[in-house]
Amino acid sequence: MLRLKPNQWDAQKQKAKGSSELSQNINELISTQRSKCISSFNELIKRDVAFSIQDLVLLIKGEEKPEIGWLELFDKHLEHMKSRVGVDYSSSTVRRYMSSRLIPVAIFIR
Repeated sequence: MLRLKPNQWDAQKQKAKGSSELSQNINELISTQRSKCISSFNELIKRDVAFSIQDLVLLIKGEEKPEIGWLELFDKHLEHMKSRVGVDYSSSTVRRYMSSRLIPVAIFIR
């Protein structure tokens, strides 16, 4: 871990003061991390999907969350529908969705 004393930090420039090896290493690390953050942010923008700060952090760390597949998304929506029976959906609508999940949708997606 690299450490500086408070008087070795330039708060206005957001970098280590001086030209010592420690200052150069810290400033290089900051520059590298800043570049990685910017390129990760730009990558998420290019994907043209909504993302959160957690998504950005995961991408920077190289730990992207796996994309959800169509069947998983369908199942998630079906669970949501089941929880909303009588409010937004009727039980017969949920049954129709459940029956389409069993064969037609699964065959189509594979």
